[in-house]
Amino acid sequence: MSAPHETGPRVETGFSTILERLVEETPGAIGAAFADDEGEAVDSFGEGDRYEVLLAAAHMGVLLRRFEASRKVSECGTIREIWITAENGQIVCRPLGHGYQVTVVLQRCATIPKLEKALDRALVHLRLEAGGIID
Repeated sequence: MSAPHETGPRVETGFSTILERLVEETPGAIGAAFADDEGEAVDSFGEGDRYEVLLAAAHMGVLLRRFEASRKVSECGTIREIWITAENGQIVCRPLGHGYQVTVVLQRCATIPKLEKALDRALVHLRLEAGGIID
């Protein structure tokens, strides 16, 4: 499947390598994005149209900011994850600190325990790659 929104050749970075590993280690994962507090992707990796993964990350960033601003949600403590489960897929967003977040787009049948382990590993590596700018 071609990616109609691609704008040029893909440049591999330390972040994209970590996101690629996250997707490959998670059966049913379609793509992952590492984004800032504005929902702008720092980097991403996806099977197929990366634009859909980037769009999901931007929307999840908006949700995360709105939830964090909500008084009722803030009474529950720090948000650890946001999950959206739909008829044909799932999206999970995990905040990293300092406004950064990782969003993973999954098929409905994705293996959640493997996702959790792969996501935990990816977050450690993303923090190291970011050189201390993330908690």
